[in-house]
Amino acid sequence: ELEKKFGLDTKHASHLVRLLRMAREMLSTGQVHVKRPDAEELLAIRRGEWSYEQIVKFAEDEDEALNELVKNSTLPKVPDREFFDNLVREIVLEFNHAR
Repeated sequence: ELEKKFGLDTKHASHLVRLLRMAREMLSTGQVHVKRPDAEELLAIRRGEWSYEQIVKFAEDEDEALNELVKNSTLPKVPDREFFDNLVREIVLEFNHAR
């Protein structure tokens, strides 16, 4: 229905823009903002206020920028599996203890 109305799936387009922006945040600051400071613009995209061409141009530009940011990122190249295994274990134990 969205594709018929706007010529693109605006829901997916807004997710694409959000995810690309979150990737930029992670690569440039090491942080990610779940509560989006650009929420209104993302809603505008969802309402069809960005054209297909604008979405494609944004995605292509961001892809290029992200490739450059990856080269200089201080983020680890691989996740610390031991840290995350322990974190998940602690969360599960805490959840089971709270029951």
